[in-house]
Amino acid sequence: MSLRNELRQAKDSGNNAAPDDWYDWYQNMIPAATGVYSNNSLPLIFFSGMNYDTDDSAITNGQDLGNGQYFQPSTFPFANKLVFEVHNYQNSADSCSDIEPGLYNYGYGAMNVSDPAYPNKAPVVMTEFGFDQTDGSVSSAYAQCLKSYLISQPGGPGGWMQWVLSGSYYIRQGRQDDDETWGLLNHNWTAWRNQTVIDDFVKPFVSATLG
Repeated sequence: MSLRNELRQAKDSGNNAAPDDWYDWYQNMIPAATGVYSNNSLPLIFFSGMNYDTDDSAITNGQDLGNGQYFQPSTFPFANKLVFEVHNYQNSADSCSDIEPGLYNYGYGAMNVSDPAYPNKAPVVMTEFGFDQTDGSVSSAYAQCLKSYLISQPGGPGGWMQWVLSGSYYIRQGRQDDDETWGLLNHNWTAWRNQTVIDDFVKPFVSATLG
């Protein structure tokens, strides 16, 4: 159960905009997670971070979120259901060194049980990443580095979800029958958009993740 997708600063920065800070994140996310757990204790509960869900650092490293408020999973009834989620779209990266330090600092440090800099340990799932299926992006540093990084996480591969399965939209941004070139499926959803991507990237990635 994901609580909120891609928290970000409001476009309307006037008096009606909700604060975009970790303190207010805590004030909303913890009651939401508690509500989910109190009604159904079975689902995993996914916590997304700030800045379009690219930054979970304040909750993984246990820093003061404001007014002396700390994210301490051991104090929550849902502690063993907690999952951190992150998104990444560094598609213009030239090398793994452009990507990996940020991934670790902003989320994946939580999977390294031997690193005391990130005291709040939990699984981390990349719930969004993706690339154009039509222009050779599968061979890019971005795609290949994410794959190698996620399957080499300490304690086992990190989970992931690729944006996006759908090959088209009824309507998107005012355009009817809009094509999605990042979609794994073709425009009519009848076959893979790019069989080579499926065979050389997606299937091996799935196999390596599942072990």
